[in-house]
Amino acid sequence: MTTNRKSLRQALRTLLKAEVTSAQEVYAYQKARIYGQSPVVAITSAGSERERFTMQGSRLAATFDVHVFVLHSDGATATWTEEDAENTLDDLEQQIAQACDRNPVKVNGWGRLAYAGASDARNLTKIEGVDYLHEIITLEMQEYN
Repeated sequence: MTTNRKSLRQALRTLLKAEVTSAQEVYAYQKARIYGQSPVVAITSAGSERERFTMQGSRLAATFDVHVFVLHSDGATATWTEEDAENTLDDLEQQIAQACDRNPVKVNGWGRLAYAGASDARNLTKIEGVDYLHEIITLEMQEYN
């Protein structure tokens, strides 16, 4: 049976929800509104490659963009500073990397989980009129069937 990458995306959400303890929430989709939550992780499908093996089934290599959003500053009160935001972004990236390192293969699950290149820490992204640091980490998951 051909694998739907949706199941891999949802499994990745479950893993990151458990392992990325600095995130306020981890979503298996791109949220239109985050209602001031920070930090937030959102996982989106980024592509698929399917390879057929002769008489042995096939391999799905699914890529996912893991979007990390961290409030840049709380403005006037300065209880949350730009330095706090940058430190939190770094902590989240480390926790995501550690989740991949700890779970490269899952029995009865994926055959491979790893970074698919360098992450991209963007400039500020405005969401609902509020500035957030934004990093995109592309991960690849493989499943054989």
